[in-house]
Amino acid sequence: MLRLSKKTDYALMALIHLAQSSDRVAWSAREIARSYNIPPHLMAKVLQRMAQSGIVVSHQGTRGGYALGRPAHLINAAEVIESIEGPFSMTSCVSESGYCLQYEKCTIKSPLQMLSDSVVLMLRRMTVAQMSLHDLAPPSLNPEEDPTRIQTQREENSLQLVQLRGYPGA
Repeated sequence: MLRLSKKTDYALMALIHLAQSSDRVAWSAREIARSYNIPPHLMAKVLQRMAQSGIVVSHQGTRGGYALGRPAHLINAAEVIESIEGPFSMTSCVSESGYCLQYEKCTIKSPLQMLSDSVVLMLRRMTVAQMSLHDLAPPSLNPEEDPTRIQTQREENSLQLVQLRGYPGA
């Protein structure tokens, strides 16, 4: 199963927070962490990693803190993931440094490479600006709601994201 680490979750949460709070010059790691009940030292580490990658910038001083390094529509999910977790790969055989004992006889390496490339492309197309849109948030999962309606809403939300980027066939 593909999973993002908690650090990546926190990084995306922090970026969405900064994108939605453009009225302030900078936010401290502690303030962002407090907003989401995240350990402040962990948020500080995540923000420092993103600062090294230029995704956020650090401002010193009494009103210092972190701000987006560039507009939210120019920051994509893939670069955020890579800044926190390193190069993205679904399996070791499709990574730059991976090795697999079955590589020579493997019948699925090409399909896995295509799948990996597709996931990376989708992540590169998904921007922090898109993620920060409130109306594209998934519906609340109320157990009394009809599961079919919930799935339909999720599909509509996904279609909205696809239409935002102008994907072919949307």
